Amino acid sequence: RQRPLAAKGIEGVEVHAVQPAGKGEVWMRGLLIGPSVYVLTAWNNDGGLFDDPETMDFFASFRVIE
Repeated sequence: RQRPLAAKGIEGVEVHAVQPAGKGEVWMRGLLIGPSVYVLTAWNNDGGLFDDPETMDFFASFRVIE
């Protein structure tokens, strides 16, 4: 699953992917902020990543400090 992201001065993409022959999951977020690119990644070999509160907190906690 892929979706675009956009906010004030930020553009990017978010990807949720699953292992084809297993339970593994990866959550990636790529952000373009001015001239900088940020890539945030989390993975779990056992699944359940997209509903994990700690993973959600990780992605929600990202801030660019100028």
